[in-house]
Amino acid sequence: MHITDDQIATFKNQGFLIIENFLSRQEQKAALDGFFKVFAPPYDRYIALGRQNDTPGQKEFPWNHSGLNYAAAHPDLIDVAQRILKTREIRLGEGHLGMKYAGEEYWTAFHIDYGNNTLGPIISPDDFMHLAGFYCFDDVTANTAPIR
Repeated sequence: MHITDDQIATFKNQGFLIIENFLSRQEQKAALDGFFKVFAPPYDRYIALGRQNDTPGQKEFPWNHSGLNYAAAHPDLIDVAQRILKTREIRLGEGHLGMKYAGEEYWTAFHIDYGNNTLGPIISPDDFMHLAGFYCFDDVTANTAPIR
């Protein structure tokens, strides 16, 4: 899926963009396979293991799985980053994994993941522009959405 100029305009206007089904089914399956092998087991296995994680727990990119690495460095993500930042000189600054299982207690107080206040006022571009993106591989409802 190629991100359109209209979608980029929405991103620039609103400060965020949600793209449903960004990955193909095959890409999503490969990424999830890697996620479950290197970071956290699927929920059913997690429960069967007595709420234990039996994976290596590899959190940061690059991972020991090509499908997961491909999702982080997807050609369409590279393309849109180059178009938004108006340069081919881009770097993947961070890639990491996270998981929250239903029914577990998690610290959920308000916090800032990215200290640059990405939803704040639009500022002029500079040499150190930063884009952040997230995949959500599971269906969510208004009550379970990762960003509310």
